[in-house]
Amino acid sequence: MLRKILEKIESLIQLLTTVAELLNQLTVNTSNLQTIPSPGGLHPPRFLSIQEAASRYCFSTKTFRRWIQSGKIIPTTIGGRDYFEENALREYIVSNGFAKHKGCGCN
Repeated sequence: MLRKILEKIESLIQLLTTVAELLNQLTVNTSNLQTIPSPGGLHPPRFLSIQEAASRYCFSTKTFRRWIQSGKIIPTTIGGRDYFEENALREYIVSNGFAKHKGCGCN
């Protein structure tokens, strides 16, 4: 009986390993999100990675990670990576007086 249980556990581990490998293969190409038109001529929201957001809004990636940890901003996690909806992020930055420089996307 113990042998059958161990065999089932081993099969389950193999299945979980396969699922984990498949999940690791999933990637998101955020550059395509802004070009796909939706009904009515509206565009779906554009998502930015932490690196893209840091570059666009003149903050360090550490600042964005602190904001996430403190609950000030809530990312969308896709494939184990954090992304931010661009309009909501811009609104947060501007409404909290964090806009730093002209031309860096925060104004």
